[in-house]
Amino acid sequence: MAEYAEVLGEAIRSAASSVIQVNHRSISLFELVSVTHSPYVTTKLAYVPDTGFIDSGTNHNISAEYLRPIQSRRSYNLRSFPDGTRNCYTLRSLVRGLKYLVRASFTYGNYDGLSRPPASFDLHIGVNFWTTVNMWSWSDPLGGAVTVEAIVVVPDDMVQVCLVNTGGGTPFISSLDLRPLKMKLYPQVTAAQGMVLYARLNAGQANVPYIVTYPGDPHDSHMQR
Repeated sequence: MAEYAEVLGEAIRSAASSVIQVNHRSISLFELVSVTHSPYVTTKLAYVPDTGFIDSGTNHNISAEYLRPIQSRRSYNLRSFPDGTRNCYTLRSLVRGLKYLVRASFTYGNYDGLSRPPASFDLHIGVNFWTTVNMWSWSDPLGGAVTVEAIVVVPDDMVQVCLVNTGGGTPFISSLDLRPLKMKLYPQVTAAQGMVLYARLNAGQANVPYIVTYPGDPHDSHMQR
């Protein structure tokens, strides 16, 4: 496995997010949210609707022509934010000082019938810039999935992930995941700086799925071969 990451220069302070706490009796410490109408389980991980974790935005289904068997079910729905500059999901009951992987996924799927995905919008963790989401940088901007990740140490018992409209089109999100990590992993990540994923590649066995997820990878790091 080869990993490349860019260092975030500023401390990750209090934040906002769209994640939901999973039943700890079945999947300990995994917290997952998807823009759906009812809970479901995929790859033995339980996703729950984002209702109650954000009070803005509108729920949509992607167009039927983009419902592809290779896609995860969590990409079938999304929440768009046509109003307001900054819309935030809030996840509570976290462990202060623990290291977390934050993953957000986006599939446009022509949900609005315009065949025009947003040019770009920003993501923030709390008040700090995380990354810019640009659907047109991918080979299939209409039906493809864009996934971004960051690893941070949370300074409080809650975290927020915010979608920020920068004038490039209506922000939207399909799912948001939170994974607790052992503190010995990614020693470069501290309370003063996080890491943003550039790529994560599986350079080992060839007889594995294209993307290795949980339970094949206990950290659910989505390694690609």
